[in-house]
Amino acid sequence: MNNQIKLSADQLADAIKESEEVREYIKAVDDYNNDEEINSLIEKYYSMNTDFQKIQKARTLTQEERDNMKSIVDRLNSNQLTSNVQNVENKMLDLLIECNGEISAVINMDFAKLAAPSTSCCG
Repeated sequence: MNNQIKLSADQLADAIKESEEVREYIKAVDDYNNDEEINSLIEKYYSMNTDFQKIQKARTLTQEERDNMKSIVDRLNSNQLTSNVQNVENKMLDLLIECNGEISAVINMDFAKLAAPSTSCCG
């Protein structure tokens, strides 16, 4: 990569990193990861999920066990911090899509598609 492209890429990365969308995302994820209720629910979910899979293989899963698992998932999904992370993540994604659109328009090619590794021999 030549120096001008590297410098421009670094400037774009810095601008994205300093954007309101990224700052909000980082704060939301930090709040989410440091929330005791969220951590407790996630811990319960993973513990129950391991047991859930074993019981399901043995075909002895009760409706009560299904309901307990669903309750934890519902509590996680309805938590305001979860909603906040999803909302700010969507805003950040919109920003990155806009950046891709701008770069793609300038180079007259789909930048993100070209930057992604090929999944097959034929693209």
